[in-house]
Parts: sequence; C-alpha cells; structure tokens
Amino acid sequence: MDPLSRLPIECLQHILRILNNDDNFAAMARLLRTNKHIASVTLTFLYRDPFRLKADKVKTWERRRSRPKYYDKLIRMLLSRLPRASLPKSLSLLFTADSADSSSSLDYLAHIRHLNIPLRDRSGLKELLRQYYQVVLHQETLWSLAYPILEQLQSFSIPMHFFNRYHSVVNRFQSLELVRFMTSDVFEPVFDEDVDTDSDTDSESDSKNGKEYMMQRRDELVQEMKCFVQDHIRFFKGRLKFVRWREDGVWKRTDEEFIDRVQLDFYRLLPPLCNPTHLTSDNWLQFSIHPQTIDLAHVREFSSIDLPKTWEDIICNNQSILQRCRALERICLDTMYAGTFKWAVQEKNKTEQEPVRNIATKNDRVGQQALEQDETLSSAHRIRDLVPLKSVNIRHSDSLGADDINDVLFAFNHTLQELSIVEWCYSNLDRPKSCHIRHGLVHFPALTLLNLSLGSERLVLDTGLLSHCPNLITVHLRDMTLTYSCRDIAPCLPAHLDCLEVLQLVGWSALTFNPATFSSTTRLRHLNMEVFPWHTDRGYYPRKFIPPVEELNRSYSIQDGPSLITIAAIATDLEPEIIRPRWTWDWHLPFLISIDLASEFAYLFEFKMLHGCPALEILSLDIRSTIPGTHTRVISESDLFVTTSINTSTGNNNNNNNNNSNNGSLPPVQQQSTTERQRLCSSTVTTLNLRGGWVIDKEIMPQLLAGMFPNVKDLYVTDWNLPAMEGLVKLFRDMSIKYDDASLNVHIFLRPTSEEMARLGIVAYQENANPADYLSLRLLHVSNTDEYRLLKSPPSFP
Repeated sequence: MDPLSRLPIECLQHILRILNNDDNFAAMARLLRTNKHIASVTLTFLYRDPFRLKADKVKTWERRRSRPKYYDKLIRMLLSRLPRASLPKSLSLLFTADSADSSSSLDYLAHIRHLNIPLRDRSGLKELLRQYYQVVLHQETLWSLAYPILEQLQSFSIPMHFFNRYHSVVNRFQSLELVRFMTSDVFEPVFDEDVDTDSDTDSESDSKNGKEYMMQRRDELVQEMKCFVQDHIRFFKGRLKFVRWREDGVWKRTDEEFIDRVQLDFYRLLPPLCNPTHLTSDNWLQFSIHPQTIDLAHVREFSSIDLPKTWEDIICNNQSILQRCRALERICLDTMYAGTFKWAVQEKNKTEQEPVRNIATKNDRVGQQALEQDETLSSAHRIRDLVPLKSVNIRHSDSLGADDINDVLFAFNHTLQELSIVEWCYSNLDRPKSCHIRHGLVHFPALTLLNLSLGSERLVLDTGLLSHCPNLITVHLRDMTLTYSCRDIAPCLPAHLDCLEVLQLVGWSALTFNPATFSSTTRLRHLNMEVFPWHTDRGYYPRKFIPPVEELNRSYSIQDGPSLITIAAIATDLEPEIIRPRWTWDWHLPFLISIDLASEFAYLFEFKMLHGCPALEILSLDIRSTIPGTHTRVISESDLFVTTSINTSTGNNNNNNNNNSNNGSLPPVQQQSTTERQRLCSSTVTTLNLRGGWVIDKEIMPQLLAGMFPNVKDLYVTDWNLPAMEGLVKLFRDMSIKYDDASLNVHIFLRPTSEEMARLGIVAYQENANPADYLSLRLLHVSNTDEYRLLKSPPSFP
C-alpha cells in the first residue's frame, strides 16, 4: 500500500479540502486513478459541484455567455452512468451499441450536491441547432441528470422554459438551499437579433407588441418563481435560504426599482440571513428585511459600493453596522460620514486603560514583542474584543477629514495591513488647506500598503510616521501641492523600509521625505517623486513648480551650487530656513527598474545614481518649470563619470611577521583606499524620457545617448532647445547604422515649427516619398497622428 493510502481519513480529507479551496481540479482528478480507497474520498470533493468554474474564470465565461469545452464531455460521462432505458430517445442516440458499459465502481451522481449547468449561448446558431439545444440540452439532459438525485441537491438551476416539469416535483427538493431561475432562454425570441424588422412595414407596431409581450412574460415569470418558492417553503419550511434570478442579462433592461421590489418579495418569504460572513450589495436587500435582528458578529467583509446611503443610519443597541461586525477584516466604502470610526477609538482607549493583559494592545514595540508565541496580533485583538480590521479602502470620498484617517490609524494600528483612501480632486475654491496625519509614535507592524490620494493642498505626515511602518511594501502619497517655500519644509525622520518595492510621492510628502531612507530600500522596484502639475485655462499644462535656484540651493546648504545648475533665479530676500537632508544619489538599489522624477527632484538628479541601479529599465526626468527658461541643466562630461572607492589589503612579509605567524597570530593588515573614475553605462535602460531645458552639446550627445544608454528603444524628447536637437539629429545621421526604425522610436510631444524643420532637416512623412532621401528612423508625435523623417543630408546654412 502506498504511503498516501495509509494516511488517516482525516488527513486525506484535509489535503483534499486544500486542493478544493484552490480549485485544483486536475490534481483531484489524478487522485481518482490511484486506488479505490483514495478515489472514494476524492469523489466527494471533486463531484460535489462538478460544473463550478475556477474563481478567476467566472467573469470571463459570464461575459462571453459561454462555457468551457470540457462541460460537454463531463455531461456525456455523467449520462453514461445512468441506465440506458431511463434516457429519452434524443439522448440514447448519443450512445451507440458498442459504447462502454454504464456500470462503474465509482458512483459520480451520488456525490453531486450542486447542479448548475449554464445555458449555452444560441444567438449565433441556426434555427435548427437552436431547437436542438433547447430540446436535447436544456430540457432532456438537465432533467435526466437531476431527476434521480433531486433529494440530495443543495443548489440547482432551473430553466424557466420548462418550469412546470420542476415545479411538479418541488416536494422532492428536500435539501435545496439555493435555487437559480434561468430566465434568458424564455426571452430569446423577443430579442432575436436575426429578425429583420426593417423590412416589415409594421416593424414599429411589431416592436411595440414585442415589448408588451416581454412585459407580460416578465410578470408571469415572477409569479412562477414566487410560486415555486412558496410551495417549497410549504413543504420544507426554513430550508430554502437563497433565490437567484437577476444574473441573466435580460433583467438589465428592466427598471431597477421593479427588480428591487421583486427581490424584497422573495426575501420576505425566506428566513433571515444566518451568520453572514460578508455584507455587500449581493445580500444587502436580504439583510435590510431584518437589519436589527441579524447577528453580524461573523461578518469579515463589508462593502458599501452600490448600497443606499441610508446604510449609515441603521443603529441597533446604540451600535452602527460596522461596530456590530466584530470579526470585520476588510472594508470598502464609497461614502462615509465624519466620525465613522469614533467607536473604534473609544474601544481602543478603553482597552488600553484596562490593567489586565494591557501588553497585548499597547502601542509600542515592547508591547508587540511581549505577545505570547501562540498569539498573533489579530488574535490579540479578539481576546480584547477589538475589531481585527486588516484592510480599509475608501474610494472617491468627498467628506473625509484628517480626524477620520487618524481614527483608522490609531484604532487598528496592530492589525491594519492595507489603507487606501482616494478623494475627489477639489476646485481651487473649496480645496482644504492641509491634512495632518498624526500618530508618529504609534507602531504599525502589519502595514504593507499605504495609499493616500487626497484633494487637500498639503498632506502633512508626522515626521516619525514612516519610521514606525517597517513592513511597508507599497507607498502612494499624493496631495495637490502646487507651490511652496523651502523654509516651510520640515523633513521627516529616516525610516528603515527594507521591504519597500513601490514608492510614489506627489506633493508635500515628497518634499518632506528623508533621502537617507534609500539606504535601506534595497528591494525598491519603482520610484516616482514630484509635485502636483499646474492647470491653466487652456487645459492640462504639465509643468511643475520648482523654487528659485538660490532658494533651492540654500535649503540643501549648497553653497556654490552644483556644476549642473547654470541659470540662477533673481535673488530674493530669504529668511533663515530649515536645512534639508542632502540627496547623495549614491544608493545601492539592485532591483529598481523605473525612476520617474519631476520638479526639483529631477532638477537636482545626478546621473551617478545609475551606478547603483543595475536593473534599471526606465528613466524619466522632467525639469519643466512653471516659469519656462528659469531652470535648465547643462550635461557636462563630469556627469558621465562616477568616482568609486577601491579598498585593498596588504600584509608585511618581513621576518617579524613570519615569527608572529609561527606563534599562531595573524600578521598585521594594512587597508589602502584608492579612487577610480569610471564611465557610467546603464545598458539595461530601454526607455529614456528627458523633458525640459536640458542643454546637451554636440560633443556630449553621443557619449550620453550611445555611451551611457546604448540599448534605448524609446526616446521621449520634450521642450529641448535648438542646439540640443541639433546634437541629437547629428548623432542620428552619424550613427545611422545603429539608430534605425527597428532599433529606436523617437517620440516628440510638440510638433516642430517650420523654422526647426528647416534647420534640422525634418520633413513630414509622405507615403509616396523616395525612401532613399531619408534616414529609416522615424520621429513620432505622441498623438500617433503625425510622423516625421530626417533627411540624410543635413541642411546647409551660410
């Protein structure tokens, strides 16, 4: 006997339960071929719901109104296990005289508890085939499979085209808990796309009659469905718990108010929800029939999406719906009133004031480390009767204040794993000035996702907040900071974020970020830092504010300014300001694949950062300022090199050292450090985006593009001055073999002027043009509507 067969039945069932929960049908099917013992246990799991789809495939098949091809094979196999004499003639013809014998040691039908075969879409079939599917598949096949096992079915889909047949045996559905009424087949002739109504002079009248028939048939269907439910309740009171009927697309043409009214009629017949584990639009109407009496202690997920706004007004024993969900782990809200989580703050404060086991919920590292080994943070909350909320997702809120965000952070700091809040973008008139996130001393040991996209002008984080989130993986922080003074920026403390993979900071959070944090972010993959772009009367104007050069230098204590800055702003009378941490640009980020910097971060960028980013694929630097021409960057030869340190160890080989070695001691070692000037080359970069006043002369251009970025496939050029563009097109002409249509795409954001076209030798692409006159390289406008080519011979000017 193989080891698997010797497993206790409980262990084998546990393994199968895991495979079943993972929708691993293939693994369970293979177990059927091992031996009779394992097959008998596996059958219960594999054939309990034989026609269910994998969770990730449900929406795909529903959208196509189709079904997997293996369904037909499965149906044929199940039918083959039925006595041939019990099959109607239309089905018995499927099995020839030499077909395999239906007798088998494996009784598949005995294990089926859920029989829900989706109807096949017949809209593309000819009339004869439509009738075949209606008679053979929809009627005879489903009836033949269901009839012997009606008593054991817990869920079943009834085709309403043959309602009377199933209604006549309603007294046999003794285990039925969920019934689905398939109604689309009934309405198919009404919405027949093949009917040519335009050729009929009375088409308008026919259309009206068709709608009237649909309304009449709809009302009849509702009465038939109610009749089945009422009769089932009469035979098996309290057994039926769920009725599904509105999934069919035909009901999307029906008034929503009518749908809700019918649904409520069903729910009034059914028993109240029993220990629901989720509360969403799927079961809200059923909950709303008995909102005060249903126990919500087991609800783990709540979503207000598509719920009436009145959900917030339901109070039971002075508790809101959310407070009644004591096992709540995930919440998704599209609206929320101020103070939604005040109850959680009060519970947390009360708990921390209690002397008994106060250590389990204390907001410090000592309290976290003192938890018992067999006690997770979530279970600690349950012991203290606190809600173990893990995920908060608030979408498109327009009434959320800083206090509400702080309430969530404080009340659920030990269990919170994901916090995502997205606000509407306000106009300049009603935009909040600032949003202060406090709790810089509170520890967040489980937080992995922090997404705050707010409509306020400034999102001000407590300087120590990020340093207390050691397990962050993704950080998205955005506000609408349009302009600022460097003297107002208070830097945050450095944070140790060795799990961080995505960092996107837009606005005040980017300005206050401490760059020393990068020394720990060795897993970082995506980096984006900028301020919010300006808007003008002409629409979207993608320029971002950059402070005057002198002010920017002083804020970083840059005395003479870096060599890369060539144009200074007009001097202003500056007050003493806080010195911000310097950006060293020398971090080791081995997994970083994209850098997207704008505003002052792109302006101060140093290319030596590329030395520590061996996997970088995308580099985007945007130095376009709100005042064009005031911020330019000259790329010199020094930008193309990096100075590295090399440590060497030397030992003395004199007689004394030999004696020391003989005595068992190591000879003295001398450390020597030397520096080396190394040319930068980022061969992994395939996308390069340089926007704004980049000054690159003809001698530097080939070293920059061909030398530093030899494998670029997409080059984005925006707002370059004429000398820089001249250097670029000269490079393309000099290296026409390297740069062609297949190796490089050049994208331009502004259409060249006639003067620029004449100066650079750029012409609009024409299909009938002689290709011998042009380079194969193309210049593409980002709209993909215009295409330009370069003349092989540069234009001559006196």
